[in-house]
Amino acid sequence: MLDMLLISKEVENRSEFNPPYDNQYNKAHAYTLFSRLLHIIGNFTGIILHGDQTPERLEKKLKAGSIVRLIKENVPLDTKILSIAAQQLIVQAYNGLKDGVMDVHFHVLGKDEGNYVPPQKTWKDWAIDRFIHFFAGITDVTGSTEKARKWLHLHAGHFYGLNGVVLPIHPFINKDGRVNWSKSHSYLTNASADKTAETFKNDHANLYAAVSIHPNDPLWESKLIEAKNAGKNLVKWFPSQGIMPNDPSVFPFYAKMAELKMTLICHTGPEHAVDTATGFENAGNPLHLREALKRGVNVIFAHSGQFDLIPDLDHPEQEPILGFKLFKRVAEESKMYPERGKAFGDLSGILRTGDPDVFKELITASKVVNFIYGSDFPYPLANAKDVYDKLMMAQLIPVTMVAPLKEIKELNPLLANFILARTVKHEGESFPLSCFSAKEHLHLIKT
Repeated sequence: MLDMLLISKEVENRSEFNPPYDNQYNKAHAYTLFSRLLHIIGNFTGIILHGDQTPERLEKKLKAGSIVRLIKENVPLDTKILSIAAQQLIVQAYNGLKDGVMDVHFHVLGKDEGNYVPPQKTWKDWAIDRFIHFFAGITDVTGSTEKARKWLHLHAGHFYGLNGVVLPIHPFINKDGRVNWSKSHSYLTNASADKTAETFKNDHANLYAAVSIHPNDPLWESKLIEAKNAGKNLVKWFPSQGIMPNDPSVFPFYAKMAELKMTLICHTGPEHAVDTATGFENAGNPLHLREALKRGVNVIFAHSGQFDLIPDLDHPEQEPILGFKLFKRVAEESKMYPERGKAFGDLSGILRTGDPDVFKELITASKVVNFIYGSDFPYPLANAKDVYDKLMMAQLIPVTMVAPLKEIKELNPLLANFILARTVKHEGESFPLSCFSAKEHLHLIKT
């Protein structure tokens, strides 16, 4: 059965799964002239940034505007590439971070190398898939993971001091250990993430691969040990694909992680990019992760619970509240018990829209909870066109920074996302330096 594929011995031996590919899949993902037209429209209207640039053209621009020389060698750039104001802004952002910048949340999308996205069922899903496909750097019929990989390598290679983490995503696995492809809406293999990290050759930036292991995988324990022995500390969970983090069946998984001193990075809040399996709509509620923290596991709450209204499971009789507030509650609780795991919120995805209220909430909370910077690449390449103007109007950045930030974004949106997070201030306070420090957080990522 397509939706109940047993893990074969061959698959077990190579620690991966075999997604179903057929003519229907290939036909649904075919890249047509209409797809290209859609992408051109998206780029023209500002929905997509860099969508009209080939990697070769962008690489030429990035080499001409060498951020590496600016930071490492203190060599000013040609003002035709970046204005003096933009260069000064970049240099200021690196103050105190010469030992490296942590970005804990990258994805390399693709529809080959064993990765899998099911055929879209509606025009809306198809359009969203096409837009994501395009700004991820993929412009071919096959959904080439290698093209997406080169797109990430290009941006990361011109981000001085970067320490980025590539996150794979496990498929949906039933309680009986069988892969359920009909409920798997995103599968990015561990092998593909490994290849992305291993093939990135750079003398001023690093990429690391996390490992994605489902607790219903019959081989979860041996896979955890194998990952630890390979120098990996970070385990990625995607709850909407069959994991309820407060289910007692996953407690042995937490115990083994605590024993191995591994870190869990778990999607929290609703899932916006792909469909959620029936019965797991609330699996990303941050309150569920108390169980991991109680058992001594350090947990990175991906997206910090997000700013959607979700049920407050502590007070089910009350109205839903922001998922972020539930993350903050759990994080503050964990600080009261030294024997528990540490809770971190990552900033991935929630900065891109430039909602002033979101920035205010996060900066205020950073005084009492721990954050780690994350970009959610390739999504920073999606253009919220008025992001800087909105923040300027809310007095979170001065008017003099708007034009320089836009310049940097045109050159390298991955770098610009970081510069913005370092620049924004609320009531004179900014995100603490520790949020961005690779030196402070690398132990969570690798042995």
